[in-house]
Amino acid sequence: MHTAIAAPALALRAVAPPEVPFPGVLSATHPVRYRVIAGDAPAVVAIASAGGHVLAAEDVDDVDGSAVLVLPPLRGRLAYAPGVALDDAGVAVTLLVSVLRGVREADRWGIAVGEWWVTDDGRPVLVPRGEESVETVSRRLVAPLVDSAACGEVVADALGRLVEGELDDRTLAELEERLFAIAAPEPLPATAAATATDTGAAAPGHGHVDRRRGEPSTTTRRTERVRRGSGHGVTPADPGRALAHGVGALVARGWDHDLGRRAAESSDIVLRALRRASAARRFAASRSAARRPAGRPRRRMRLAVTAVAAMGVTVALGVAVTTEPTAGAGEAAPPVVTTEAAPLEDPPVERVPPGVPAAERGPTTDAGIDPAVGTDLDPAAGAHRAIAELSRCHAAEEAACRARILERPDAVIPPGLVTDGDQWVVTLLDDLGGVTVVRVEDAEGVRPPQIVVLVDHDGKRLVRDVYDVADQP
Repeated sequence: MHTAIAAPALALRAVAPPEVPFPGVLSATHPVRYRVIAGDAPAVVAIASAGGHVLAAEDVDDVDGSAVLVLPPLRGRLAYAPGVALDDAGVAVTLLVSVLRGVREADRWGIAVGEWWVTDDGRPVLVPRGEESVETVSRRLVAPLVDSAACGEVVADALGRLVEGELDDRTLAELEERLFAIAAPEPLPATAAATATDTGAAAPGHGHVDRRRGEPSTTTRRTERVRRGSGHGVTPADPGRALAHGVGALVARGWDHDLGRRAAESSDIVLRALRRASAARRFAASRSAARRPAGRPRRRMRLAVTAVAAMGVTVALGVAVTTEPTAGAGEAAPPVVTTEAAPLEDPPVERVPPGVPAAERGPTTDAGIDPAVGTDLDPAAGAHRAIAELSRCHAAEEAACRARILERPDAVIPPGLVTDGDQWVVTLLDDLGGVTVVRVEDAEGVRPPQIVVLVDHDGKRLVRDVYDVADQP
């Protein structure tokens, strides 16, 4: 059994801007990680997909009841295009592809302002902070590459697309193909990071003191909480983290709804959902391992476990946000899981008939059933029809159509499989009685999956939100 170790032994040192974008600590782990209290960073940092080109948490720890984000260490801020990139085609390709992907991801997450930084492994990432727009800082960063003999033409084309706001998924794929044909990407060199200036922050290992009360300041107390979670003696993030991140995305983008407001009032809601999902996954895995016939394919068991984990997340979130919080609320109650919660058969799936693109389907299909009506349809079938209608509306760019199928007509729907797919596999993850959660996968297994949340409203099934989710192992 591990116990908490004194803070100084677990953290290399405290860090603060401008050395890093947010105050936190560098942990004494291998490899070193940059740890930040979740409340000290924009919400998108906690819910974005790790490994992309928007700064995102690689893990989440629960330290003294606070969520602590485990971020990749940052070498410094990218304030300019490194001169070596003009001569090194591989570095130029890395920089330009990263910026283009980061701009696309920022648009998907609704990030308006940002700064470009570089991780210790030479990967450019967009950090959602600062005062300049994402487009402005991105154009300024890559503009010097126009003079590159290797890829100047592609850079000029990309800059034009950024200026005109024409950077969609298809354009991005075309630009990347041209760039990868020029050179294989190489990590950015150490010279790519701007040097941080000294702002007179406290020396590493020393905290700030509130002179009015003679006790550690709020900043120091937050830092100490992060320090205590930098090694042993913490509650690590559960295996269902990626699904919980997806739930977090739903909460963040649904801020105007009562659901979003209540959920956003406390990060503990997501943490409780995380724990419940983990417990459900562990229980389902153990039951499936014990009961699975010797010849049954392993993939089928993984599908069942993933479905149970998703139900754990959505059920926990539903319970947490539909009940007004009480002042004495403590730790979440242990999840109640029965043997029926770990089905060995595949969850309900509806496959799109091949050869019938979703965008070509009219507003009524399958014996004239309205796709927006949900009272007389099974959840998977109703979700499929609503998704097909949403895809048709997106292709037609009809405002009236969006108002008919979306719970909120001005909702931001991230582009992807749901908006422009042709053939889907729709899997029911949970049905909460009025709120349906489904996973939409590419029938050909090429494009990344998305999660769709639908609600029943006045006898109609409406799309509340769509978000990306990392595929589970």
